[in-house]
Amino acid sequence: MLTQAATNEPGEEELVRMLARDVNCMQDPDRMTRRRALNNLSSALVPGGVGGGQSTVLSPSPAAVCRFVQRNLQGPLLEVIEKDAVEKCRELALKILLAVVELMQQQQQQQQPPLGEEDTGLSTITVAFLPVAKRRIGVAPFLEPTEELRLAILHVLNVLLSTQAGWIPVLESKAARFPDFSSILVHELADSFPDAKRGACLGLGLAARYAPKALRLQQNVLLPPLLGNLGHQQSKVRQASLLALGNLLGVGNDSMARVVTDSVLPALKKLVFDRTPVLRRELVGVVGGWLQQGEDEGENAIPEDINSCIPYNFEGCEADLMFALLLGLSDEVPEVAEATREKVQAAGRAWVTRKEHQRRINSPSVEAEGSDSEGSSGAQRMVRFLLPSLLPKVLDDVGHWTLRMRHRSVLLLADVLRLAGPALVPFLSPTVSTLINAALDEEPEVRCAVAEAARALGEGVEISLPLDELLPLVRGARGAQMAERAAALYLLRSVLEGAVSAAAGAETSADAEKPAKAAATLGAGGEGPGKEILSSAEMEVLTRSLVDSSLLNVEEANEASLIALPLAEVLLSIVEAAPEGIKKMNFERRLVRVALQLLAVPLPESEERGFSVRGLVRRALKILAGREEESVGEGVVVLWERHFDGLLEEVVVGKEGWRKGSTGRMAFDTLVRECVRGTARQWDKIMAVITPQIVKGNDQGGQQQQQQQQQQQEEAELRLAHMLLLESLIDGSLPIAAKEVMEKAGERRMRQLLRDLLLPTIAWQAGRTAATVRKVGLVCLYRLLREGERGRLPRVALLEVAPLLLPVLQTNLDDYDATIRHLVALSISALFRAYRLSAVQGQASLLPPQAQILQVLPDLMRRLDDASNEVRQASCLALEGLFDIPGAASFFSEEPVLTAVVDQLLVHLDDAECAEPVWNVLDCMTALGIGVRRMVVERGSKGVHGEKVREKLGKPVVKEAS
Repeated sequence: MLTQAATNEPGEEELVRMLARDVNCMQDPDRMTRRRALNNLSSALVPGGVGGGQSTVLSPSPAAVCRFVQRNLQGPLLEVIEKDAVEKCRELALKILLAVVELMQQQQQQQQPPLGEEDTGLSTITVAFLPVAKRRIGVAPFLEPTEELRLAILHVLNVLLSTQAGWIPVLESKAARFPDFSSILVHELADSFPDAKRGACLGLGLAARYAPKALRLQQNVLLPPLLGNLGHQQSKVRQASLLALGNLLGVGNDSMARVVTDSVLPALKKLVFDRTPVLRRELVGVVGGWLQQGEDEGENAIPEDINSCIPYNFEGCEADLMFALLLGLSDEVPEVAEATREKVQAAGRAWVTRKEHQRRINSPSVEAEGSDSEGSSGAQRMVRFLLPSLLPKVLDDVGHWTLRMRHRSVLLLADVLRLAGPALVPFLSPTVSTLINAALDEEPEVRCAVAEAARALGEGVEISLPLDELLPLVRGARGAQMAERAAALYLLRSVLEGAVSAAAGAETSADAEKPAKAAATLGAGGEGPGKEILSSAEMEVLTRSLVDSSLLNVEEANEASLIALPLAEVLLSIVEAAPEGIKKMNFERRLVRVALQLLAVPLPESEERGFSVRGLVRRALKILAGREEESVGEGVVVLWERHFDGLLEEVVVGKEGWRKGSTGRMAFDTLVRECVRGTARQWDKIMAVITPQIVKGNDQGGQQQQQQQQQQQEEAELRLAHMLLLESLIDGSLPIAAKEVMEKAGERRMRQLLRDLLLPTIAWQAGRTAATVRKVGLVCLYRLLREGERGRLPRVALLEVAPLLLPVLQTNLDDYDATIRHLVALSISALFRAYRLSAVQGQASLLPPQAQILQVLPDLMRRLDDASNEVRQASCLALEGLFDIPGAASFFSEEPVLTAVVDQLLVHLDDAECAEPVWNVLDCMTALGIGVRRMVVERGSKGVHGEKVREKLGKPVVKEAS
């Protein structure tokens, strides 16, 4: 019970007299009485009040309130907080206590009254309140069931311990009260109430500030719940926990390296991908702060006494912390990445400062050495020092099972490679092996990150070192599969780009006036300014590896497609940076050989990969030819011609075993199509390759019939492929060869081509593939006849073989395929026009025999009833060519033949699609003689078109010979 004689201090007497009843009522069994008493005390003691009690006329001074609470109210308040069953009463008591504690702290800061007594008051409250708080919220399950009141108790405790005076009784008490505070923090960190977790993190930060030694002893119990909160769903809880973790580890640990490696680093790696940028930036600050611990940011000079420095507690785990810090360099938010970059540099400077300080303490008489790190930043020196323990951690995570971790780990590896530079040489083999495996990843973002890491590798070390690792894999050494060889090529391209970029940057920094593009070249022997990256021997090994037969002659389609794109990228990388020395050292032919094989890979143009490969190769050829304009023509043509003979000898090796998909056959096909003039110059060699491939399938005897169906199909496909190539040659290279190469032997070669190749090909054979071959053969024949008609090929050779061609063509006029019938009619028409031109030029001996004309005429007339418009029109052209041959009247000694022809033609005047060609045929027939003209007019006048016949054909037509 409170009595008036309990105090005689000024101002307290009135408080005691007015509030004695309320203080005594705090122990009343009636809850409403207790609540009303607490409201009255709040209104009287706290300015503004925290309760709803009646107003008083008291205006006590803050000092009087503090003394009154300390001497009269502290015990009852704590008893209500701990034992009162009414939640509202406990809440009011906590609010009064919090207001009084804050008032005491204000008095302490203002030193009114003098400092000392208020310190004793705060200490007294702390000593009394801490056990109460321990019993209410420092046990499991909580005795305080209300979340808000648990937070209020923690808040009061944090306010009490927010100054050094509040910690004096906790740290100096014989009862060792810090474990009680630690127990409160442990249980509140595990509280389900998020605000309570944040309040516990605040308390932990206060302990790290005012009681680091005591906190260090409690790390083992505080660390697990704190790490668990790093995965909380609320970002504010995660952020508060991260800051608390920074404070907790900042006080040091006897086994810091084990704690960081086993517990802290896995949790921090998850925060790297946190969805909140603010938290990721906070992570950078915490880890960077650990690595900067002990740095005096206000002074650049190193202190003479090492004991004057703040202790550094992370000596054994710098590699783990640097790993976590460097992950932020690849953050998707630029602000976070920039903050990370600044922290990395700051951590490097702090590391250099510590190392220099240790050197001065251990060897004060030894001057600093001018090592190879001269000119390097502190971050570079730190990473190079930590590389033996840092790099394995990075390489292990490159193969992580999650996509985002693989991606960020490869980007981290790129950053480490840039910082490590030449120090990476002892670890080059495992680094390249890891990048090879990462390049096999199916995800495009990982492959892009691998390319970035390979560029960093090329920038940091001598180019010969990664070449020694990659080129054996490109050649298939060590049992490398095709996917691994493709990955090696993928890395090789990026390494070359990085080497060129590094050399250009170094040259530019040395002489800023020179353009960066001329600062580096990729091969030895170049002229003009620039740093040579590859020696002649290295360029020799590089180009030989690219033309390795096991790399170019890949038969399996999927493997060829896999290797094509990276090989094309390597080719372009070499060519873009290649000097004139490539031509001098005879490396150009090898690069053209690679380009040829890439153009021969059967990739559909519609696919992105096929479009990319061909685009890269065409661009490389333009650069090799010395011209990069879009309209490049002669430069690339000359390039192909320059290397045509050597390439031809290479690609025809093993031609006896060719199949349609053989790499050698496809390269031969591509070479012949790309270099028209070279093909014309080597026409005999080209035909010596093509002829056996076409002729060997012409014999359909018993031996072939006994072969398996698969082999027959392969031979048919190979034959068809060479027929298609022959069609291209006839249209492109053959006229040039006939004019410039064949000379007098041209007629003999044309006869051989027609008799030995085309004639057997167009002969009718059963089967779908045979029909396709026959169709292509007819296209080739028609092209030959057209070229002969134009005078670009020896016409005499064509007409000498014509007696053999006409019967074969005649048999194909009844083919089931309308396209074949159309081609046959066009070929016969071209043949007849060639006869006409020969007769006009006085070569009457080459005219066809009458018997053949009379045999083919009925078949042509039957084609006028064909279902295809194109066939009917082509048949009319053939008839027109037939009757237009000079002396054709002598072929038709019997008038009934011409009469039947005229009657059938008159019938087809009703055909809207063929009316005009039929009029042309009738017109040609009237030129055969007066009798024929009269017969045509007479018979035509009797039909429905009589008037039109008399108008068009009634007058004789004199045709001029041309």
